[in-house]
Amino acid sequence: MKVITALTAIAAITAKVSASCFSEKLGYKCCEGNVVEYIDEDGKWGIENDQWCGISDSALKKRQWWGQNNNWGQNQWNPWGQNNNQGGNPWGQNNNQGGNPWGQNNNQGGNPWGQNNNQGGNPWGQNNNQGGNPWGQNNNQGGNPWGQNNNQGGNPWEQNNNNQGGNPWEQNNNNQNNNQPPQGQDNAPPAQQGQNNAPPAQQGQNNAPPAQQGQGNTAPAQGGSASYPYPLKNAPVPSKGCGKNPSLNGEFNFNWSGGSRKVLIDIPQNYDSSHPYRLVFGMQCMGGSAGNVRNEGYYGLKPLDTGKTTIFVAPEGNGQQLPWGEADYKLFDELLEKLKGDLCIDESRVFSTGFSYGSMFSNGLSWNHQKVLRGVAVYETAERNIYLPTHTGDGIGWMGVLGFDDNLCTPEMGRAARDIILSHNSQGGSAKNEKAEEAQPGGPHKCYDYKTVDEKFPVRWCTQSGGHLWDHKDPGQGQSWVPQATWEFINKF
Repeated sequence: MKVITALTAIAAITAKVSASCFSEKLGYKCCEGNVVEYIDEDGKWGIENDQWCGISDSALKKRQWWGQNNNWGQNQWNPWGQNNNQGGNPWGQNNNQGGNPWGQNNNQGGNPWGQNNNQGGNPWGQNNNQGGNPWGQNNNQGGNPWGQNNNQGGNPWEQNNNNQGGNPWEQNNNNQNNNQPPQGQDNAPPAQQGQNNAPPAQQGQNNAPPAQQGQGNTAPAQGGSASYPYPLKNAPVPSKGCGKNPSLNGEFNFNWSGGSRKVLIDIPQNYDSSHPYRLVFGMQCMGGSAGNVRNEGYYGLKPLDTGKTTIFVAPEGNGQQLPWGEADYKLFDELLEKLKGDLCIDESRVFSTGFSYGSMFSNGLSWNHQKVLRGVAVYETAERNIYLPTHTGDGIGWMGVLGFDDNLCTPEMGRAARDIILSHNSQGGSAKNEKAEEAQPGGPHKCYDYKTVDEKFPVRWCTQSGGHLWDHKDPGQGQSWVPQATWEFINKF
């Protein structure tokens, strides 16, 4: 069974908290432990018994756990003070970058206890965070996905052609509040929501970690945007690598502006440099690896490519506990340009897939890479992350898979991610009001294709009972339905 390793390990401190703390004034208990999950203007917060609790400063004053220039998700956090291992291997063993700190089984982080090769499972079998907000992320992170003015061509209905706005269907978007959260999305404290999957910050507050607040957004890759949005079944758009002999296959080290990164790539054996190929990225989960993605057939899609129509690529994550961060958006841009320059790629049919943290990265790419990504397929995703770009407001093909029993990327998070896409893929965001048919608990899966979205930007929503895994199976079946459902979706375009 595929489950994820702990989604947050921001700080582990063994001292006890004081008898009273700031959170009691806000209606929250004091933490008994000292695991800091989130910080806001009120203080430091933890999660215990699936509820937010406060951690007093007096219990932490002897520990400089925050340190200097400790930007979350970067390479300077090492609360154990051992070996300068960038947080990846706090026990100082084997230099495994967190993948297998006990040196057992060489599982490349998939499951260091040697159980099931589950690509970053949760070997403790615990329901980490159980609906909490481990990322401490404002769900919209600034930006007005309905009212941005950089669309340049996203008006398929020919309304207000002078409005280069983020929502091609809305008129006169300039009066929108650029910090407004998506409509219908509840960012209120737990006490107001009646649930524990949001931090106890005030509604509308920017809850991003301090290192992320005020940072600029990574610009999407350019190229292939002249004909956006593409109609379904459009003619291929050949890249500049067409006609060249391929120089890439198998594995290579990609030198980019941020360093060097291992990349795995599978090119059809009968590769024809005059034929533009579909390109599919497979993004690893936390605790996984590019090798895991390849070994699982790029989330089961490669075995379905009997026509040899597709090039599959799996870049390695950044080697940190959180394998994808802000810098990796630039990695994606530069890697895509490299592939389009060396291989014959259909620029209008580039897709990204991923599970868990890999799906959250692919989902983030769908927010500002619509003109170079035709679509994404995200398995157990969320609308939040340590870093998210500002949504451009453009439409994109999007498929989501949700397990009703996922306590990490919870159903609320997955549905919120879907609704953000629906807001931009339909006229006036009307598709958000369309009620998707979902699976019956304990029954076979259900995939629902939205009827009210723009046909150029289809949205598929697949559901079933099950936890945090990508390869859901129908009752009594030994093979997952997810790859076939994804392959059908990709072939819509």
